[in-house]
Amino acid sequence: MLPTDNKGYSPAPLQISVYLDGSRTSQGAGYGYAIYFGPILMSKGHGPAGPRTEVYDAEIIGAVEGLRAALGQPCVGYSTQLVILLDNLAAASLLASYRPTPHRHGLSETFSQLAAQWMESPSILTMQRKPLQVRWIPGHSGIAGNELADKLAKLGPEYQTPIQKKAAPASTSCPGGYLADSSPPVQATETLRHTTSASTTQTTWRAALVSGHVFQVVGDIQNGMTHGHKPAKKPEESATYQGKVLIGKISAANYSRVKPICDSIPPPKKQFEGPRRLYPEEPIRRCQEWTKEAVEALAAAGVLEK
Repeated sequence: MLPTDNKGYSPAPLQISVYLDGSRTSQGAGYGYAIYFGPILMSKGHGPAGPRTEVYDAEIIGAVEGLRAALGQPCVGYSTQLVILLDNLAAASLLASYRPTPHRHGLSETFSQLAAQWMESPSILTMQRKPLQVRWIPGHSGIAGNELADKLAKLGPEYQTPIQKKAAPASTSCPGGYLADSSPPVQATETLRHTTSASTTQTTWRAALVSGHVFQVVGDIQNGMTHGHKPAKKPEESATYQGKVLIGKISAANYSRVKPICDSIPPPKKQFEGPRRLYPEEPIRRCQEWTKEAVEALAAAGVLEK
């Protein structure tokens, strides 16, 4: 039976909730989705469903794109339940039954494949994972995720390429920072800032040594962490850039001291093989812990001026 939720709906702590909605304007139909892990907004996106597409079909497209985006979130490994929530009862009933979708080129089949992928995704938890659920919720009833998906769906028709999503993640699993330079290319000081990034590789810390270059740290608890110097764009030039907070400054004379100090701090190693912890007797060492230690070491050595 298709579960029904009301205004008082509250997700489980380890639940991924994908709210989605469809909309139609004079420009055509669009979809929007919002992904939450427990009460935390993790990602959101929207896109067009086509100039002649009805709202019902737009919601089916949104379900596929929202589920696909949810399966790419780092929190999948920590979740025991994934729920799709929409306010179109007909679309919710079809998705819950996994019946073929008329005139939609196998979208329901794709949805079924993604649902199976959810069950096969690696998990670091010992609790059993529940199968994907589809739930109907009442529209315009004050449910935050539904209201956000509704607003995003109205933006979808602005993008003319069918089934093209525009994702705008709201958080990342590893807070980061970078030493960012600004024009002109040569200057006396660089600025270290915290950033948030939507990168699926979980970029954790960037330190620009010269214009157009960064000292970059990437990794996660599944694969371990590495760092090194390479050419790259500044985070704010990327579509995934979200924000920055000033930490301090590093003079040009101290550029060469950054790498040796960072090299002296052991980075997190690979700590999982699928769902199995490789070193259960050791505490999990996370990327942001290394970042904090590196910033403290740079400040203690007089390289970073706050």
